[in-house]
Amino acid sequence: MKYEVTEEIDADPSDVWAVLADVEHWPDWCPTMSSVRRLDDGPFGVGSAAEVHQPKLPRTIWRVTEFEPGRRFEWATTSLASPPAAITRSTRCPTAAADSP
Repeated sequence: MKYEVTEEIDADPSDVWAVLADVEHWPDWCPTMSSVRRLDDGPFGVGSAAEVHQPKLPRTIWRVTEFEPGRRFEWATTSLASPPAAITRSTRCPTAAADSP
């Protein structure tokens, strides 16, 4: 199953990227996140992991599986609440909107 959401934001893609890549601050603006804690030091990129707590859900560990600095990242988790071997992937890609006619 694939679920996709596109959101237009009136901001420079580099500013949007800075917010999206700062996962520990997601709870500041995302009501579906109670807490996000990085589990590693250093720059955010492939292999980076974070413990995510969402209301009414068990804590999960998300690990970055793909990373293009300033462009996109994908991270994945395997949840105990899901069927065995179920993997959830989330991709974040800020891009500039096409100019309107």
